[in-house]
Amino acid sequence: MKKWIGTGMICLFLWMIFIYPNPSYAKEKQMVTAFEETGFQMIQTNIHTWGKISDQPFTYEEMEEEVDHISQALGIEKQGIVEKKTNDNIREYIMTRPSSSAKTTIKIESIQNQETTDTYAIIDIVLYEGFESTLYFKELSKTILEEQNIKPTTHVTMTGTYPGPMELSQKEKMANTIMEALNAKTHKTFQTDQIYNQYGYTPVVEEWIKIGKEKVNIDLALRYNEYEDNTYLYLATPVITVEY
Repeated sequence: MKKWIGTGMICLFLWMIFIYPNPSYAKEKQMVTAFEETGFQMIQTNIHTWGKISDQPFTYEEMEEEVDHISQALGIEKQGIVEKKTNDNIREYIMTRPSSSAKTTIKIESIQNQETTDTYAIIDIVLYEGFESTLYFKELSKTILEEQNIKPTTHVTMTGTYPGPMELSQKEKMANTIMEALNAKTHKTFQTDQIYNQYGYTPVVEEWIKIGKEKVNIDLALRYNEYEDNTYLYLATPVITVEY
């Protein structure tokens, strides 16, 4: 029954997107298309969503209940690996569900500040295949939190590889092509011997953050891994949240 419910949710959600297309969803698909047209082989996407649940600390029992609720809403059929962590000012309940095609981590954490303790929910999904589902899982994660009156913040990072190194001129051309495809304005460009980075703003993506006085919601980086002899491309909104 749980398997049917999980599969049914996905089918219903995708059917509603097809019949009643969300304008922002259709726009953001341009980001996936822009990545696919680079020639890089996509190897994973990371969808990281979080929001503040309460301005009170949660017990482990309350954390477990919240994790179970999110798991069921995501259609996860089996309990994953559970960790409980505590230090001086943080209490965490973490459930990780790995598979060959994806890894899902759900975390509830209470953080004690000087005078208050806030509790947060984090949903982190890494896809190793089925990348066309990236935006679906982004919207689903946001919806799960919104239904609990939690304001979600979501970061999506797509990662791909290309064999061999790239000249600086090639990196610049690649980055500019992606930004142009997204109708994006570049705010800053950074480069080192190994890394080339651009970030800016695109109307294709609704969410944005403020860096200084500028709106930012697109971030890309190219990094050469000498050991693997591969160049990595990271394309994210609003900013890259994975190590590179």
